[in-house]
This record gives sequence, C-alpha cells and structure tokens, in this order.
Amino acid sequence: MREKKDYIIITFKTTTAAMAMEKECKTKEVPGRIIPLPTQISAGCGLSWRMTCPEYDEWKDRIEQLDTVYEAVYHVHM
Repeated sequence: MREKKDYIIITFKTTTAAMAMEKECKTKEVPGRIIPLPTQISAGCGLSWRMTCPEYDEWKDRIEQLDTVYEAVYHVHM
C-alpha cells in the first residue's frame, strides 16, 4: 500500500487555465504535474496542479508571478 503524503493542490476555474499552467510550468521548469481533481476538493474544473509541500515553499513566489490565473491552493494529505 502506498504511503500517504502531504501535497499542495492548485485548482482552476477552467480546463484552459489548467492547461496554460501546465505549459507555463514546463517552460519555466516549475516542479509538479496535472492530476485529476481530488474528490475532497470542489473546484471549477476537473484538473489540478499537484506538487509537494517543500516544492511549493520553494516555488511559491514564482508561481504567484505566472501569467496563469488559478482558483485556490489547498494543502491535502493523500
């Protein structure tokens, strides 16, 4: 069985915004990946960006400066 870990989940209002985030993060080498929206979170679209908590702490300022508009940031244990 997989060990549960803490993650940061960034949600979006639209699929277009999620895809823009993925493209921009890959270009700027921001760690993380697109995943289906976890069931414990309700958001505008069914996709989200997942990264580890230490990655988010390191990249938070740069993520906030991206051109992509995100809906919310959640801390989850999954």
